[in-house]
Amino acid sequence: MAFPSDTGYKQLFSFPELARELLCVAVPQGWTKKVRSSDFVRLNASYVSPNGTHRDDDVVWCVHRFRRPSIYMLIEFQSIPDKWMATRMQGYAALLSDDLIKGRRATHGKEPLLLPIVVYSGREAWPYRQSLGAFRPQVPPGLESLQPELNYVLIDRSIGPGVIGAVLEIDRADDEATDIPALTRMLSAWLERQHNDLLSRTLTGWVQMRLSAQFPDADLGRALTMEKIAMMFEHDFRNYTEVLEYRTLLRGRREGKEEGRQEGRQEGRQEGAKNALLAERRNTVRLLLEHAGVPLSQAGVQVLEQATPEQLLNWIRVLIDSANVPPELLRR
Repeated sequence: MAFPSDTGYKQLFSFPELARELLCVAVPQGWTKKVRSSDFVRLNASYVSPNGTHRDDDVVWCVHRFRRPSIYMLIEFQSIPDKWMATRMQGYAALLSDDLIKGRRATHGKEPLLLPIVVYSGREAWPYRQSLGAFRPQVPPGLESLQPELNYVLIDRSIGPGVIGAVLEIDRADDEATDIPALTRMLSAWLERQHNDLLSRTLTGWVQMRLSAQFPDADLGRALTMEKIAMMFEHDFRNYTEVLEYRTLLRGRREGKEEGRQEGRQEGRQEGAKNALLAERRNTVRLLLEHAGVPLSQAGVQVLEQATPEQLLNWIRVLIDSANVPPELLRR
């Protein structure tokens, strides 16, 4: 049975860039880091067993190597543990090998090189060994060498930092154990290096879908980028509009403090503090008006310059809470 998250993983790992990241995690050897995304070719993972049973593997990639036999990555996605995963993978590997041999894609008449990988996205730890013989009874003498064997690589949330680890963490994110801003910013930086717009849209859309499922109160619009998602979760905002309002207030506070410090040095500490407060609130009103797309007339500028700290504070609240522009500032 395919789970919704399994379907999402199929879409993600249909990109060679993510397949390459998975290869480097599954086989952390020097040669895998030299493999390029252009060396990956996606194979049709649909074939029929000798008894007529139709089989669709999750994802199969052929990894081409210069003057060396190709490697075939057989990738399965699991959201719940399966005690008999090794037995299932043995069957999938046998069907894949048979299909490759029939299609004459095995190198020089030899068995193809397979890399079976299980990508597990569940919360609880995978409790089973990754070996076909893990649950085999004691083998009578003389039969040891005749028992079938297959091992698979398990990739789960324990793999640590990296693109694949970030994807698995976000898939099961919660607000206490998952550093969503750090993960989304890391994925954003990685996507910039890939120069693949379709991959960027697909991965960002998948992140939005998964976080929306985990945090139903968050308004994750389709227009958001990874960086905007990071900013939302950094301060627990409900939507990106709140992020803009917060940044506007911070900017106004910084600019107001600087203006107040300059005036304070000239007119004394007490007068400077008063001017700092006025400048902070005045700049905040200006920035909120800019964000709302409302230009100030000359008369409006004069009203703004002559306003008291109390008036300015009231206008800031009106602009943020109701997005209405105070009529005093609309004078012509």
